[in-house]
Amino acid sequence: MYRDTLFIEKLIEKGLCNEFRIKLTDTPHTVIVDSMVIHLTTTSDTFKNLNLKGTRTQFHFLENDKTIDSLKITLDNGSVLSANGSISINALLGEIEENSSLNFTNSKIQSAKIKIGKNSQLSIDNGFYHNPDPKAKLIYEKLNEDDN
Repeated sequence: MYRDTLFIEKLIEKGLCNEFRIKLTDTPHTVIVDSMVIHLTTTSDTFKNLNLKGTRTQFHFLENDKTIDSLKITLDNGSVLSANGSISINALLGEIEENSSLNFTNSKIQSAKIKIGKNSQLSIDNGFYHNPDPKAKLIYEKLNEDDN
């Protein structure tokens, strides 16, 4: 299987652009970002496998009525992942650490397993989950209804 990996490192110089729009194809992608704002769009109706890793980063899905087969996330140090509209996700996995948040309030999630670390929060399926305890790690897990 062909995979694309995009690394975007922190820009230290003042005045440089720290906000990008990335248009992805339907092939599997890994996007690793430090200290940026990334707006994600796609050329098709479906993302196959998408792996997002962010430190001090904001990821925003700009499109509506898209499907993601598998989304794996690693967010830390104040990172945010959000969707402007409704997105269907078959499998959502990953972790949110160190004051980070995942906001998918209008999305349809089939199955999920997300570790919620120190001072991080998850808004998903009309539910809100927050971990204020730096010594605890909470796990949000949603089983696919077909698996029951």
